[in-house]
Parts: sequence; structure tokens; C-alpha cells
Amino acid sequence: MNTKLFNFLIFLSTAVNAINFLLVVNFINPDIAGPVEFAFFYLSLTLVLIGLLYLSGSLMRRLFKRYQPSFLRLQTSWRQSIWFTILILSLFMLYQKELLNFLNVILLLVILTILEFLFISFKKEI
Repeated sequence: MNTKLFNFLIFLSTAVNAINFLLVVNFINPDIAGPVEFAFFYLSLTLVLIGLLYLSGSLMRRLFKRYQPSFLRLQTSWRQSIWFTILILSLFMLYQKELLNFLNVILLLVILTILEFLFISFKKEI
């Protein structure tokens, strides 16, 4: 599969998931929502964030790192979109449980930074 087709499929699935997310936000009342409704909310938000962050990261890398092989750009964009999605969703969940404070945010950032550096350091050289 070439890069253009892959990016188009990611764009298409992100658009479908964005519509799904808007439907969930508009039709589910959070005051009476149960665990299934919150699971739908977080799942649709996860898919939208991964898609949007991947597409924006891929576009930025394509504009500013033209000489890097496309599979490396895609791999890095994909990995970092997942890290940022984990960060954003963790912040939402901490806020929902009223556990969001400065120390938890710093701890989460440190953990994700260490994980990113581990992935960078264990990457095979080309």
C-alpha cells in the first residue's frame, strides 16, 4: 500500500470517527450515562485523536523533513500520535476522577517522554 492511499484511508476513517464522536457527544447525557456510554465516548475520542494527530504530524514531517524516507516519517507520526492521545485521554480521565493536579501531569509527561526515548534508542539503524 502506498503512502497516499494509507493517508487517505486514515483521513476517511478519522472523518467517520469524528461524526461518530459528535453523535456521542450530542445524544448521550453524561449525568445519567453508564460505563458503556463512557466507553463509547472515550473510544470514539481515541480514534479521532489518533487520526488527527497522525495526519497533522505526517503533514508537518512531509513539509519539513522531505529527505527522510516516507516509512520513517509515517512510523514516527504514528507512534507520537499514540503518545499524545494517551496523554490527552489520561488528562481527561484524571479530571473526571478529580485527580488532576500538577504532580500527576508532570509524572505522566515524564513517563511518556521516557517511553519515547526508549523507542528512539532501540530503533534499528538504517
